[in-house]
Amino acid sequence: MKIDLSEFNSVLDEFKEETLNIVEDNVKETCSYIHSVSKDNAPIDVGPLRENSGIYVEREDTSIKGYVGFMEFYALYVHQGTGKKALNGDGRQTPWHWFGTTEKWAGWHWTIGQSPKRFLYKAVFEHIPEIEDLLVGE
Repeated sequence: MKIDLSEFNSVLDEFKEETLNIVEDNVKETCSYIHSVSKDNAPIDVGPLRENSGIYVEREDTSIKGYVGFMEFYALYVHQGTGKKALNGDGRQTPWHWFGTTEKWAGWHWTIGQSPKRFLYKAVFEHIPEIEDLLVGE
């Protein structure tokens, strides 16, 4: 007895591709949600931190990865804090001074650091039920 499974395999391949497309769409929607919430929670001074942010979804074979990022060079310092106020206390432990050139920050300033503003962390860990719903989809 000989059984031809080519039609079954074809249907299975179509199902796999449709499922991956649905999962990719769910990952994009989830990343967009996390990006929106974290962007709303990010501190704003003049705006580049929020403006220079976005999402990226990568698909390779059956692997789908989603990224949410804030690309300003100082984003990490705002998120994790600096100096004595840094998360986990791993910042610089001695005060320092810096010179500002903008109207708001003109002149010399002394600091022991900046407190963390964990806008991206909070967007994920304070919204787990919403994220689970988005990933699962309909």
